[in-house]
Amino acid sequence: MGLKFNHLTEEGVKDLLLAVFDKEPYGSKLQELFIFNNQIDEEDLFALKKLCEDKKLKVSIDLFHKFRYLESERLERTIYFYPVKNIDRKAVKEFFEDKMQCGVIVDFRLRTGLKLKNKT
Repeated sequence: MGLKFNHLTEEGVKDLLLAVFDKEPYGSKLQELFIFNNQIDEEDLFALKKLCEDKKLKVSIDLFHKFRYLESERLERTIYFYPVKNIDRKAVKEFFEDKMQCGVIVDFRLRTGLKLKNKT
């Protein structure tokens, strides 16, 4: 079920989960809920995850992918640094692998923000 860009709050999504996914026959037929770009902040997302676990709802929610970034094992081996301009990827890789002896760099991603008019 796709409900993206609908200005839903955590309370609305909670009501929907209990009304649809916690009841037969819908709960057995619907398996995914897409609620990206609604009015759900991080605290609300934790509440929704807890509700799904407590009620043992068998539903996959697209926003739950954010939780994989909070796994302690992943956080222990992740480095974020900024601001980054004109970065030499090879130099950064060599610095962390060779000089700092952090081990093999498996993934190196650069994220850029949106280009806005009249902004540099």
